[in-house]
Amino acid sequence: VWSANTGNAPSSKVLFGKHQREGAVFIDVGVPSTCGGAASDAVVEFVMDAVADLTEFDESDFETAVAAASGAAVANVNVVLAKTVVIPFECAECTEIDYTMGNYAVPASETTYACKAYPIGVTGTRDIIRLDVIKDNANVLHHIVVFQTVIEPTKMLADGPGPCTAMPAGATPIWAWAPGGVPFDLPSHVGIRVGDGKAKWLIQQYHYNNPILAAGEIDDSGIKVFYAPPGVTREQEAGFMFLGVPNSQIAIPGQRQKH
Repeated sequence: VWSANTGNAPSSKVLFGKHQREGAVFIDVGVPSTCGGAASDAVVEFVMDAVADLTEFDESDFETAVAAASGAAVANVNVVLAKTVVIPFECAECTEIDYTMGNYAVPASETTYACKAYPIGVTGTRDIIRLDVIKDNANVLHHIVVFQTVIEPTKMLADGPGPCTAMPAGATPIWAWAPGGVPFDLPSHVGIRVGDGKAKWLIQQYHYNNPILAAGEIDDSGIKVFYAPPGVTREQEAGFMFLGVPNSQIAIPGQRQKH
């Protein structure tokens, strides 16, 4: 935590939050009560402008930005940078497998759903304990949904990556990623059980968004799956539940004030 002012603690408000892979960053700006509301708003605006372009919140860069911002607005401004640190994932005996799209040629159309199926690549009964994304072509990758299935997706395996709008029978979702998403670590007592007597294949459905209809876009994005060590199964087996309404019912008519 770093503060520009070690004096009296003023009333403050969190004005910005950003979740990063290594943790979460929150910028807290407080202005002494002797400063008027307009001055307080000015400080917030200056600080936001100063840090808006910082992609990595390095402490020294942040101090420089805040010093410039607070000096331009009003003295005695309290600015606090708080970072939560996430312990890196470590599992020396885990099995780590990458499942990627294999340099898929993304069509020059605005919206494409494409799928690729994979054998899980491990034997016996195993628990998936972590999933992470492998991002390749951010120009067109919109999101990824990962499914598991106990029924061999014969056609998908034979065809390789290609267009798809529906999953084969028996496929159930286990994870989804979209920009801004972070690795999915299951609780220490929970695993997604696959292998013997369970799902033996994974299917990934990719949504590509290509609004400018660019030709020649290639993507090799995918997922990185971490399996618990052989012979290690966790106490609880994870499940997946759908909540809400079907996508087909989410249609808001135009020119309505309420719906």
